[in-house]
Amino acid sequence: MFLTGCTAATGGPAAATKTSTGTAPTAGPDASAPGSPATAGATAPEEAAWNTFTTSDGLATWQMPATWTATLQPAGAAQLNYYLTGPDTKVRLYFADNIEGVGGPGCIPGYKPAYPYQLLDHADVALPVTERTNPVGVSARVAYEAIQFPDHVFAGLGITQGLQNSDGTACEFGHFVLTATQANIIEFAAQYPATDGSWGDRSLATMEEAQAYMDTDEYKTAARILASLHLNDAPTGLDGVYTILENAECGIFDLSGQVLTVSAGTATITTPGQTLTGTAVENGGIWDVDVSGLQSTVVHLTGTVSGTKYRGSGNYAGIHVGGENGWTCDVPSFTATLR
Repeated sequence: MFLTGCTAATGGPAAATKTSTGTAPTAGPDASAPGSPATAGATAPEEAAWNTFTTSDGLATWQMPATWTATLQPAGAAQLNYYLTGPDTKVRLYFADNIEGVGGPGCIPGYKPAYPYQLLDHADVALPVTERTNPVGVSARVAYEAIQFPDHVFAGLGITQGLQNSDGTACEFGHFVLTATQANIIEFAAQYPATDGSWGDRSLATMEEAQAYMDTDEYKTAARILASLHLNDAPTGLDGVYTILENAECGIFDLSGQVLTVSAGTATITTPGQTLTGTAVENGGIWDVDVSGLQSTVVHLTGTVSGTKYRGSGNYAGIHVGGENGWTCDVPSFTATLR
């Protein structure tokens, strides 16, 4: 449970129970149920309802209040990333999977010095992880940490499996986890606005303020969301949301960068000008996607699914906007990647 071996005073995330991988329920836990997250540690804030959210690649689920929203962001270094906003529409949490470029040289005297560090609150979470030895490895946990810089305190809340140093000092937080799932490296952490318009870890005047923050509903809600994370096996079949990359050079209708969405045999391809709709049918491990839209535009893709990739070949065709002349284009190969 939370506060195990912590140096902080009272308070702590509501979701202190361990979670297990697999399919999560469709609604949040009953706060009155014995052993539920709301009863382990401090009292959770009252919420009308907690719902389960599943990422578009199906690799992660978490619970959050019905008044919160998770919004998919444009792909960057991460394969997929979400901003979680509360009722005030401010970003409060950030989730990403398949991230790259984590870690670094760590603290460097004279350049990136280390300062006194405290683990104020934490709770282990049952996530399938791979061993991490640098920084110092610990069990996967939701951790609330603070670093005492000369003129302020930085406080960070997120899931981690490593401590920056073992000597009671640190210069940054490592809120990411090396998972043993298709999600690979994930980051799930709180984010706070700064006066300069940026956002990241929370800046406070004193360590006492960092400790007092644990008594707020904002903290308890964010920590409960973090602790509810489940990592799932890769979804079977073709269901999911994909970004397409193809190598045809017809110059008429470019599939690269377009979004393919498949759900229960229904397929759509969304382009800046139109949405094509149709079917996704599997036969002997081969998936055929056939969609159509305006100007008699049709797209046919056929291929196989492996992990987070749908690969194969196809073609597309249509009629120019003016109605004259039709066009066709062969696609020697394409790759659609889960977002």
